[in-house]
Amino acid sequence: MRVRLAILPFVLLLSAVAGAEDADSDAELIARLRAHVEAAEWREALETADRAIADRPESVVAWQYRAYALHRLGRGEEAGTAYEKTVALDPRNWWAHLNLAELRASQGRTEAAVAAAERAVALNPRSVDVRTRVSRIHREAGDFETALSAARLALDAGVDPTWSHAELGYLYWVLGHLEKSREHWRTARESGAPIEDCRHGLRLVEWDRPRGSSRERAEVASRRRGFGEEWVFDVEGIEVHTRVGPRLPREIEKLIGELKKDQAKVLGLNGDESFAVYLHLSRTIEEHEVHRRREFPEGYSERAFVVPRWRRGGGRPGFGRRRDPPPRHELDVYLAWSVPGLERSLAHELAHAMVRLRMPRASWPPVWLDEGIATYLELTPDERGRLEVGRVREDLLATLRQAKEDGNLLPLRALCGAERPAFTGSLARVRYAQSWALVHFLLEGRKSGGARRWKEFLDRWNAPGRPGPGEYLEKVYGGTLEEIEKALAEHLKGLS
Repeated sequence: MRVRLAILPFVLLLSAVAGAEDADSDAELIARLRAHVEAAEWREALETADRAIADRPESVVAWQYRAYALHRLGRGEEAGTAYEKTVALDPRNWWAHLNLAELRASQGRTEAAVAAAERAVALNPRSVDVRTRVSRIHREAGDFETALSAARLALDAGVDPTWSHAELGYLYWVLGHLEKSREHWRTARESGAPIEDCRHGLRLVEWDRPRGSSRERAEVASRRRGFGEEWVFDVEGIEVHTRVGPRLPREIEKLIGELKKDQAKVLGLNGDESFAVYLHLSRTIEEHEVHRRREFPEGYSERAFVVPRWRRGGGRPGFGRRRDPPPRHELDVYLAWSVPGLERSLAHELAHAMVRLRMPRASWPPVWLDEGIATYLELTPDERGRLEVGRVREDLLATLRQAKEDGNLLPLRALCGAERPAFTGSLARVRYAQSWALVHFLLEGRKSGGARRWKEFLDRWNAPGRPGPGEYLEKVYGGTLEEIEKALAEHLKGLS
C-alpha cells in the first residue's frame, strides 16, 4: 500500500535554512523562488534553482527549491536526489528530511520513508507536522501497531496533546481497543480538539460494541481488521460492501431510507427508474485511500466520490434517441466511515447518484448543477443540532461574501460553463458555494418560478447532447444570464 501525504508547505523553508548561508546573498534568490512557488510556477522555480546551482553548486536554498519543484512536478526520482543533496549539505534540515520521507512513502519505499521521518523527529521532536507524517506513514503501510507506538512516544515527548490524544483515539479504535479509544477521544475533546471529530470518534466506539458469542466476536474483529471477505447486504435497495458490518447501525440504515425519500421529492422521482447503487463503505481512512488512488491515480482529492460502472470497461452506455428506453445505470459510491461528517458525505454522494437517476439520458449534467444539487441536499444541523436537508447554509453565505470581497466569484456565464478542474484547488469551496446558491435560488427564489420550472429545467437536461453554457437557464427561466444573475444576487441578499 502506497502512502500519499501532503507535501509539507514551503513556508517552513526559511526557518529550515536560517544560518546555513548568508541571508543577504540569498535574499534576492529566495524572493524570486518564493514568488514562483506562491504562483504554483513549478517549472519556472526549477529553472531559477538550476541557474543558481550552476553559479553556486553548494547552495542549500537552490537545492531545496529544486527538490520541492521537482516533487510538485511529479518527477519523483529527481526530487529524491535533490532532497538527499539538500540534507547532505544541511544535515539538520528537518523540512527536507520530512518531505523526503513523504516522497519515499509515495514510492512504496517504506523503510527509507521511516528512516527519513525518524530523522525529522530527532531534529524537530515537538512538531505536530513531523509526528503526523510519521504516524501516517505507518498507518498507510498497514502497520497500525507501530503507528500507535509512534503516537504514544509523541504524547510522552510533550507533543501537542490535542493531536496526540485524537491520533491515539483513532488508532486504538482501529486495533479494537475500544475502552482506550474512548478514553483518548474524551481527553482530546477536553484538550480542545474539534468537537465534531471527537463526537464522531466516540460514535465509532459505541457502534463497535461487542455483540454475540465469543466466537462471533472474534470473527467480526478479524473481518474488521481486513481479514476474510467484506460483508455485503442490502439497505433500502442499496447494495452495501463494507468491513463496518456485520450490519450498519440502525440509525444509519434509517437515515439512508430518509435521504432517498427526501432527495427523490426534490428531484421529482417516482421510484420506477432502472437504477443500481453499490455503496462501498470503507472502515478506515487508509482503506478508502486505496479505492481513491485506484479510481483517480492523478490525485483526485475528495474523501467521497461516485464512479459510473461504465468507466471500468465496456464503453459508455448508449443514450440513443429520446424515445429509446433509458439505460440501466449502475453507480459505485465510495465513503470513508471513520471520517467526521459521515452523514453529510453520505447525503452528498447519494444525491449525485439520484441526479444520475433523474437524468438518465443526459450525456452528463454540468458540474455546477451536479455539485449544486448535491450540496443543497447535504444534511446540515439546525439550532438544536438536528440534521436537515435544504437549510440555508450560513457557512456558504459567509464564503460567498468573502469571495466577493476578494474578487474570486465567477460570473454566472462562466460558472455555467466551468469544467471539473474549476471545482478543485484553493477556490473549490467558493465554486461549491456558488453552485449551491444558484440551485437554492432555482428551487426557492421568489422570482424563479418554483417547482414547475425546476421540473422543466431538469427535464431539459434529460436528453442527449450538450447545450451552450446557461442555454437551458435562459430558455426555462426567461431573460439573459445577466438578468438571472441579478435576481440571484437579490435572492442571496434576502437570505443574508
